[in-house]
Amino acid sequence: MTLPKFRFTRLFLSLTKLKRLLILQFTLLTLINLFSAPAFDEWGHLPSGLYHIQFSDYRPYQVNPPLIRLIAAFPAWLAGGGFDYVQPIVNWEVRSEWRLAEDFFQEHGLNSLFYFWIGREVLLFFPLFGTYLIHSIARQYLGVAGARIAICLWVFSPLVLAFGSLLVPDIPATVLGLWAVDRFVRWLKEASANNISMAAVATGLAMLSKSTWVILPVAFLLIAGIDRWRSKSWHAWKRDGQHLFSAAVITWFVIHAGYEFQGVLQPLGQFEFHSEALAGNRAEQGQSPGAQNSAPQSNTGNRFRGSVLGWIPSPLPASYLKGIDLQKLDFEAGFDSYLFGVRQNGGWWYYYLVGLFLKQSIFLWIMLPIAFFSALRRWRRNQRRSDFYWLALIGVPGCLVLILVSSQTGFNHHLRYVFAFLPILFLFCAQAGRGPYRQFGMTLAVMYAASGLASMPRPYAFFNATTGGSIHGWKYMDNSNLDWGQDWFTAVWWLQQNPEKKPVYVLYSIPPARLEGLPYPVIDGKKHLRKLNDARWVPSEGGYWLVFVQYLTMPEGEWFRGRVESAILSPSIRLYVVEQDDIPATDEASKIDRPGPS
Repeated sequence: MTLPKFRFTRLFLSLTKLKRLLILQFTLLTLINLFSAPAFDEWGHLPSGLYHIQFSDYRPYQVNPPLIRLIAAFPAWLAGGGFDYVQPIVNWEVRSEWRLAEDFFQEHGLNSLFYFWIGREVLLFFPLFGTYLIHSIARQYLGVAGARIAICLWVFSPLVLAFGSLLVPDIPATVLGLWAVDRFVRWLKEASANNISMAAVATGLAMLSKSTWVILPVAFLLIAGIDRWRSKSWHAWKRDGQHLFSAAVITWFVIHAGYEFQGVLQPLGQFEFHSEALAGNRAEQGQSPGAQNSAPQSNTGNRFRGSVLGWIPSPLPASYLKGIDLQKLDFEAGFDSYLFGVRQNGGWWYYYLVGLFLKQSIFLWIMLPIAFFSALRRWRRNQRRSDFYWLALIGVPGCLVLILVSSQTGFNHHLRYVFAFLPILFLFCAQAGRGPYRQFGMTLAVMYAASGLASMPRPYAFFNATTGGSIHGWKYMDNSNLDWGQDWFTAVWWLQQNPEKKPVYVLYSIPPARLEGLPYPVIDGKKHLRKLNDARWVPSEGGYWLVFVQYLTMPEGEWFRGRVESAILSPSIRLYVVEQDDIPATDEASKIDRPGPS
C-alpha cells in the first residue's frame, strides 16, 4: 500500500527539516572521523598549521593558503600537539610539509591520531554551515520542497561526507566560496554598504582557504557586468565603483592579515618563480641550460623582471603567490594520471565530468533531466523567471572553476579540485522539487540519501552502480577518489584478530607513517617488491600481504591485480596469501624503497 501524495510530501518535509538534518550530518561526520585514519594530505596540513602557529612561518604547504589548517591546528596546539624540535629545512621549495609530517609523527607517535581528531571536529563547522547556506539560497529561489531536496543532496553526498570529515581545505573552501558568491549577489540586488562589506570579508576568507578562489574577483566583475548590462542600471556606476573599490581594500586586508602581513606589496620583479607561466623563458633571462636542470632553487626566473610590470607591487602576499607558482609548476611538469584502468602521463579534459558522474549516486543523475524539464516548464510559463537568473549568477564561479581546472591536463589526481561546482549542481537538481514532478523528485532525494547512508563509514570509497559499486572502484579512478589511507584502522583490526599470521607485509598509501615503528607486527611491503627483467613488479617474499587498492592501480601492483585475493577486508584493502612458489624468479631484480602515491 503506497502513501497518498500529500502524505508522502508531508512526511518528506517533516523528516528533512533543517535542524534535524544538521544534527544527523554532525553525527555522520563524527562517526566517519572516528573510523577513519589520517588521510594523505592531512599529514601535511596539520603539522604545517602547527608550524605556522609556533613560528609564524608560512612556507610549509605554500600551494594552499593557511586559513583552514590554522583553524584545525589551533586546538591541537592547545592540547600539546606542537613541535619540540624540527630538523632544519634547507630547501623550502620542495614541499617541506612532508618533512614536517615525519617529524610530527616521530615526536608524537600514535598520540598524533588524537590531534587529527580534534582538528577534524573543529572543521565540521564548515559542512554544517554549507547545509545552512544551501538551504537559505534554495528556500529563496526554489521554495520549501526545493530547499529540502538541495540539502539532502549536500548532506548525503558521498563526496561531502568523505571530505567534510577530513582535515583538508576542500569542503571549507567550497562553503566559503558559496558564502562569498551569495553575499555578492545580495549586493547586486540591494547595493548597501553592509552587503558589500560582508561580501568582501567572505571573499577574503574564501581566498585564504584555497588558491582556486583567486578567480573570485574576476568572477564578481563578470557577474556585476552581466547584471548591470541586463538591468540597464549604468547610472549607478559611481556608487558601484566606490563599493567595489571598498570591497577590494577589505579583501586585500583580510588576505594579508591571514599571513600576518608578511610579504606585503613585494614588487613582482623581486620574486624567484619556478613555473614557466611566471618564470618565463629562463634562457632569455641569462640562465644557462645546465642551471635549468639543477637543484630546484636554481631553476628559477621571473618574466616580469626588467619590465614595467616588475615594479608593480604584488596584490597578494608573497607566500600566496609563490604557492600559486609551485602549483602551476606541478601542472606544467605533468604526472601519471589514471582513469578507467588506463595510466598515462598527463590527464584528460573530461576527467572531472566523468569523476563527478561515477562518484555521485545514480539517483542524482536521474534527477538531473527531471530538474531540467521542470525548470523549462516554469520558464515557458513565465513563472518567476528572475529566480533562474539569480541562481545562474550564483553558479558562475563554480562553473568557471570546473572549466578552468578541466583545462589543466598536466595531471588528474583529485576530484576535490572541482568541489566548488557541487553546490550549483545540487541547487539545479533541486528544481525537481517544483511542478508536477515534485513527488518524484522527493522520492529520488530519499533514494539518494539512502545510497549515501549505505556508504558509511567509508564514503570515500563510494562508486555508483554503473561501476559495480565500491569494490570495483579501483578499476576506474585512484588517489583521493579511491584510497587516501583512511582505512588503516581496518588493517589494524585484522592484525589484532590474527596475531598468529606472520609475516605480514603492508602496501600502504601513506608515506609519513613508518610502519616498522608501529606497535604491530607488520613489514613495509614497498621495501619487499622486486622488478623483473620484463619490468614487472613482484613480491620478493611469501606471507600475508595487505594491499591497499591504490596499489592495484599502479605498476607495482600488477602482480596482485592479476590474482584472486584471499579476502576482501573492505573496499580499500585486499588480503593476498602469497606462497614462495608463486613468486617468479628474480635473478636480476632490484628492490624499491620509495614513498607511496600522493
